[in-house]
Amino acid sequence: MATLVGFVGILSMISSMLVIYLWSMILWSYCDINPNESTYFSATSFTSLGSPHRTLLAPWRLLEPLETGTGMLCTGIDTAMILTTFSKVYKNTRTVNSFMDRD
Repeated sequence: MATLVGFVGILSMISSMLVIYLWSMILWSYCDINPNESTYFSATSFTSLGSPHRTLLAPWRLLEPLETGTGMLCTGIDTAMILTTFSKVYKNTRTVNSFMDRD
């Protein structure tokens, strides 16, 4: 059971990192930002924190809210995936006590 939950957690982290790096490559390609700054900007935008050090120029300014929306959507999907895994693990156990025991 713990292996399945750990696998889902690692899968959600990897998927989020892949999306952050994809947005980073898009920003690096089109917005003329170096790779380190584009990765930082992408990570802060993805987590809805926002980057106070960098703003995009006028033609590319709408990429930041699009990335923030993508981050919110991915967070919702990851949450649903983890809760579904917990639900399936809980349904497969016979009692609540056996679910809570650490064997």
